[in-house]
Amino acid sequence: RVGNYRGENIYNWKGDNVGYTAVHDWVRKWKGKPSMCEGCGRDGFSSRAIHWANIDHKYRRVLEDYIRLCSKCHGEFDVERGLRKHIV
Repeated sequence: RVGNYRGENIYNWKGDNVGYTAVHDWVRKWKGKPSMCEGCGRDGFSSRAIHWANIDHKYRRVLEDYIRLCSKCHGEFDVERGLRKHIV
């Protein structure tokens, strides 16, 4: 095949109509794996201890809408916005 078969040009592109895991995989593809938390400033986290957190919780393909947060800061971020009742 000839052409650019990435993103919107691929036959099964779904845009923002994808699940939680697929959009986070997309963010990791473009922004990489985070290691430093933007909340507390700590660095050197393993992949399970830090996340790409979605700011507006709409899970769209907007790279600027994702920040790096460690598990603790992610929980606090969600509690402050009423998305969780307590930090796990």
